Amino acid sequence: MTPRPLRRHLPHLEPRHALVLAPMIAAAGCAGFLMFRVSEPIAEQRISASQLGPVLEPMTLALDLDAETAARDTGPARHVYLETLTLTVTPTAEPAGDVDDLAFLQGAEIFIESALPQSNLPRQRVATLAPVAPGDRTATFLADDVDIIEYAREGARLSANAVGTLPPDDVTFDGQYTLVLDAI
Repeated sequence: MTPRPLRRHLPHLEPRHALVLAPMIAAAGCAGFLMFRVSEPIAEQRISASQLGPVLEPMTLALDLDAETAARDTGPARHVYLETLTLTVTPTAEPAGDVDDLAFLQGAEIFIESALPQSNLPRQRVATLAPVAPGDRTATFLADDVDIIEYAREGARLSANAVGTLPPDDVTFDGQYTLVLDAI
């Protein structure tokens, strides 16, 4: 279908009216979506100085798409992206005089996978972490540009693969992740 000139539909439109209508027409063209953020905490975890184990315990992605879009009075979600994931040292494993950091992490990757056993969705990397410098008590992952909406619809788990050394003593940390939802 060939677009018809606006002038044909509005033959009596004067230039001064066009200035008033232009912002409304532009807004109508952008009114098809709404982006918003949802943040969730990561519960405190402990890395032991004496044994190997996961850097980040696998966790369920806490996202109810229907509830989040209903709470904001939008249409259904079209896309979901991990925006940030941050880990921060907590004082739980720091006795007097001890100051911990996350420098034992030389790199890490965060993965998402479906919580459904029969899912066809592959395990997918969604974020990476560069080596953490000595003294850094916070580590921020760089999110990949991966739409995770299908994982969120099925129920999803986040897990990590990490490279590093054992810390000199136990380290505790918590964190937060933020998702961006694009809704209609």
